[in-house]
Amino acid sequence: MANKKPLTKKRKAEMELKAKKEKQRKRNIIIISIAAMVLLIAGIVGIVIAVNYEAPPPEYIAEIQIKDVGAVKVSLNSEKSPKAVSKFIELASKGAYNGVSVYDLSNGKLYCGNKEASAAHILGEFDNGLSNKKGVISMAKSSVNTVNPALFYINLQDNTQNDKEAVEFGEVTEGLNLLEKLTVTAENSPVIEKIAIIEK
Repeated sequence: MANKKPLTKKRKAEMELKAKKEKQRKRNIIIISIAAMVLLIAGIVGIVIAVNYEAPPPEYIAEIQIKDVGAVKVSLNSEKSPKAVSKFIELASKGAYNGVSVYDLSNGKLYCGNKEASAAHILGEFDNGLSNKKGVISMAKSSVNTVNPALFYINLQDNTQNDKEAVEFGEVTEGLNLLEKLTVTAENSPVIEKIAIIEK
């Protein structure tokens, strides 16, 4: 059997270089594979987040203009009472509240709307987590499960005993002091000129 020729320095260096390149190639494949897997997972997570993401509801301000009194601004709570807010905005945008009276002031509540009118009743969101505190605007029950959005009232004091009897859907942010000065009688019923809806 013939003896193997000893490797020359040049050949040995070539073989070492080749082995080094092969090792680096395998390392690069592993790095690329890991990077691709990370990107894939990130993409899947991003898709899941995008699918499950719910944009917050739009925020609205209702500016209630009362003749000879001034403007009262109410922040509407679309998150807690979406049905009530949506119907209120719909009616206000149609001018349904224009010219109606602030017809009663009793038990710390200022009642607004047309007692003779009746918009399509809507399901009441009675368990929305809100409370009839001072400054809160609400729609009272018209039946066990519904409210009449043609009528609403603003609390001039805390009336938390009525929390399950009304749908709270906003809160006065400006002009509550104007309402506290009102005198409401059969001969003197302030009139709502217009309710403007402003998106924040």
